[in-house]
Amino acid sequence: MNIIVCIDDRKGMMFGGRRQSRDRAVAEDIGALAGDLLYIFPYSKVLFDGANIPFTVCENIQQNFPENAMIFVENLDIKQHFTVNLIDKIILYKWNRKYPADLFFNIEPESLGYRLTSTYEFAGFSHENITREIYEK
Repeated sequence: MNIIVCIDDRKGMMFGGRRQSRDRAVAEDIGALAGDLLYIFPYSKVLFDGANIPFTVCENIQQNFPENAMIFVENLDIKQHFTVNLIDKIILYKWNRKYPADLFFNIEPESLGYRLTSTYEFAGFSHENITREIYEK
């Protein structure tokens, strides 16, 4: 299983029950990476509707995901809802900005044995610079 998360400079993910930001360039990049293996939760559906990106909406966090599933997570505490040692790859999209946050990405990939295998910077539609980092076991 692989997880995809968008974070700010302080590893924030959400504030007041709302996503910190969004950028359609990130959705397009996620679609290119995930192919037909993208799984999202109902809260995130609005980000991918109309984007010509195939996805499966997960109604249940406990569902069994295919081995290579790419799971986009934005409104769930990773440690609370996922068994971290079952995550093969962590894909972080960094906004390179600071936003208010009350839900944070609470994993330090390198301290858990993941290694940074790829870094890619690109311009978004509403963000001058977005960084994608891929960590693998």
